[in-house]
Amino acid sequence: MRRQVSVDRARIASSDLLEYHIALCTVWKPKGQAFAPKIILMRFIRSALLLTLCALLLSGCFLRPFKIDVQQGNFIDQEAVSKLKPEMTRSQVRFLLGTPLITDPFHPERWDYYYVDRKGGKVKASQRLTLYFDGDKLKRAMSSTAGSSSLLDGKQSAAVTDKP
Repeated sequence: MRRQVSVDRARIASSDLLEYHIALCTVWKPKGQAFAPKIILMRFIRSALLLTLCALLLSGCFLRPFKIDVQQGNFIDQEAVSKLKPEMTRSQVRFLLGTPLITDPFHPERWDYYYVDRKGGKVKASQRLTLYFDGDKLKRAMSSTAGSSSLLDGKQSAAVTDKP
């Protein structure tokens, strides 16, 4: 059987939850048992930890990591690509387009320029330009960009073909 004792609620600060729990236990303590603030404190800490753990676990369901915008490779400018001419030297091409992203040691006659723009983890733009040399002279180029033309002989002004 529990006995009820009146408590002056004005003396209990509403901001101090622990004191409130201790005051309630003094009001509702069973007959013949001593007041046990350690038990109350342990229950309060356990419930606070459980609540915090639940909040952390649920917040993991809704939060997503931030994915940064990434631009990789050489930006392939159509104006620079249109300036490519057959029989240009490697140094002229490097001056015009910059250093190639990929120079394959097993295929020294091939240069690859590749550009990828990722926003939020998704690819927004992707361009590829592959140049083929014969010795030190540019022979042909292949591109994945739109509006490219073909290099078949030295009479054409643009040195780019569409990639099949």
